[in-house]
Amino acid sequence: MSKSDKELLGVQFDVPRNGKDPVDVNLYLPEEGDNLPVVFNLHGGAFIGGDADTLDTQSDRISRKWNVIVVTINYRLAKDGITIGDGTQEVVDVIRYFKHNAKQYGADPNSFCVMGYSAGGCHAIAAVIELKAQNIDIATQVLCYPYLGSALENYNKLSQEQQASIAPALFVLADNDPISNGSLSYRDALEENGVHTEVKQYGGAIHGFIEENNPEYDKLNNKPSKEKDQTLIVYIHGGGFTSGDKSDGERLCKYFTSKGYICASVNYTLKDGAHESNLNKMYEQILEQVSSIKEKAADIGYHITEMATSGDSAGGYLAMLYAYRDAEVSPIPVKLVFQMTGPATFEPEVWGDTTEENMLLSASVGSGKVVTHDMIASGEFEAIIKEISPALLVNEQTVPTVMAYGPKDKVVPVQLKYSLIDALEKYGVDYTYIEFPNSGHGMLFDPDKMQQYVDIIHYYLKKYMDNH
Repeated sequence: MSKSDKELLGVQFDVPRNGKDPVDVNLYLPEEGDNLPVVFNLHGGAFIGGDADTLDTQSDRISRKWNVIVVTINYRLAKDGITIGDGTQEVVDVIRYFKHNAKQYGADPNSFCVMGYSAGGCHAIAAVIELKAQNIDIATQVLCYPYLGSALENYNKLSQEQQASIAPALFVLADNDPISNGSLSYRDALEENGVHTEVKQYGGAIHGFIEENNPEYDKLNNKPSKEKDQTLIVYIHGGGFTSGDKSDGERLCKYFTSKGYICASVNYTLKDGAHESNLNKMYEQILEQVSSIKEKAADIGYHITEMATSGDSAGGYLAMLYAYRDAEVSPIPVKLVFQMTGPATFEPEVWGDTTEENMLLSASVGSGKVVTHDMIASGEFEAIIKEISPALLVNEQTVPTVMAYGPKDKVVPVQLKYSLIDALEKYGVDYTYIEFPNSGHGMLFDPDKMQQYVDIIHYYLKKYMDNH
């Protein structure tokens, strides 16, 4: 979003740079004071969205309540050939400008704080490290659920003296957020070198919880409009087909709704002892719910014309099954599927079920059909397995796919993904596979890959969805 000069609480101006394009910033000054601290406040947005105006109200409050100068920076976004590093360099150049011109703004050049959120946190870390490499000191860094990026690598390139004298850091993190938790390795590195750090972790909070409380948040994030056709993202929860609930998708749905999509998280009958269920039944229930979602959305004024399916683990499997099996009969056309750790096939031999009895049992349990020995000889068995195996359903019409797996997965055999990758390549389907090299089934130990996964999803949504 961009506010008009009349709406903006801060003062917009361009920071000049030698031989480079200037950088647009917003400046917030308290009512009085001199030789004041400066807070450089960096917005998030997955490196591809957001702008300085989204922090307008917050920055004005910080300036007045803390009696500090606040500068928000419209660093360039990582698209159309612009790199993340280009954005970081703009942050560095703006801080250097205020260092050199501190007296002009009534600022204390020795009391600079760099604060950022998510992608802005990544820029904050990178800028502080780059400035330290130039022997320019920052007083403190405040890192709100930051994406780590290559921070550790760059930090380790500093001299021992520089590593030990870098700015103290406050980490403000969301509970159970892989991106937040991933930044703790940077905290550990700082502490190993004697740098003071503090961590404030908020239980129950989700990634982006600070920015979501800003008045500008809704305008920034383009909530779905009734004035145009809409895109639906359906999230299907995991849980080994025996547990889990649609509430597991709250964070994802809230995130994608904030980006202008309609998002729904759905339940299906679990095979949990108290209920009888199978993969075909789960698929059919999701099909019915998509129809109901379309009707309900129409009732309240939203016209949905396209959709993507998504999920994790068992939900990732069901997302693929829905997208691959009968996309043409979906009440809403399926244009994309993105999933993590979903089993791509139920071919018995891939799972290690080599005895005929085990093959019949797994096929019966999975399909909900009575599978007999005669069906193996007749070919019916193969047809039943194909019906419940996404990798075997791939053809020239299969929708683009984004998938992620961890090689240390002890729940879903790692070799299953190769059946899917081979099928997608055979039929020329556009796909991206992201490997989380340090992760198992929970995908918890590669926050950089998690950010890459999110970025790729946005790229595919933009590429294949007509409404965005």
